[in-house]
Amino acid sequence: MSRRISEHLRSNVVGYIALFCFAMSGTAVALNGSNTVFSDDIVNNAVRSEDVRDDTLTDGGLAAVDLAPNSVGSSEVANGAIGSDEVASDSLGFNDLATGSVGSLEIANDVVGSNHLKESSVSSSEVALNTLTDLDLGTNSVGSLEIADNAVGSTEIATGAVGTSEIATETINTTDIATDGVRSSDISQDAVDDSEIVAGAVGSSEVADFGLTNQDISVFYAVLNPNGTVARSSGGVTATTDTGPESYLVDFGRNVASCAWVATPGHFHEQIAVYPGSDVEKVTVVVSDDEGVPRFQEPNHRLHLVVVC
Repeated sequence: MSRRISEHLRSNVVGYIALFCFAMSGTAVALNGSNTVFSDDIVNNAVRSEDVRDDTLTDGGLAAVDLAPNSVGSSEVANGAIGSDEVASDSLGFNDLATGSVGSLEIANDVVGSNHLKESSVSSSEVALNTLTDLDLGTNSVGSLEIADNAVGSTEIATGAVGTSEIATETINTTDIATDGVRSSDISQDAVDDSEIVAGAVGSSEVADFGLTNQDISVFYAVLNPNGTVARSSGGVTATTDTGPESYLVDFGRNVASCAWVATPGHFHEQIAVYPGSDVEKVTVVVSDDEGVPRFQEPNHRLHLVVVC
């Protein structure tokens, strides 16, 4: 009896399996041909790695046409599974990249240009220390808003790179300048006046021999010919004569009203007097004979006038 049952089971095993599948699913369907499996034929989350033929085998691997739009998310991709070969050229946008996902290892050398960067996207935290050079920065790309306070030292500035156009008006002070950092070649003519110099800062060692002019030390002079023309002067001095009474009018071209005036006649027999001119820039000089009568100097006599302010 038992042998007859065993023979019956062996003879009908396929039928029993089909009956079992029908009982479990309610329907049994045979698929014929290729491209016959669709999404609604597959139970959700039923397809796993071992169910997909490796792409190294014939007709293996999933292609783009096999995947529905937005069907592959982070949970569907194994860690480290996507490399350059799996990504189409120019296909990734910022929406495809997780925050903080792109580091130096993900970026090839010399591939990032301004056209790849979103405006204001690069800050100090994105730039490795001491890595940017002049080749990385575009012309006029760095303004005051791009530089943090106290961020630029001598090591960051190329030799001869900073001129007056790069420096904001009245921004450089003594703390910004290194000891002995400023030379005569670095200062424009007439650029420094008393407001730029700290009291007591200029001594003999800072002044070149014979480097100061009369204008620098506020000592002016004029040597006049008898006819009132200027023989020589400290610069910028003009003179005329007046006949009522005979006198010389000397114009220094600057305010000398509060200065000291000293004049010397061209001959020891002559007397001389100095008094204010018609305005603050002028001095009047009167030369007189032994009897105090005003006159112009005799030929070959020259009047010397010094003004100390």
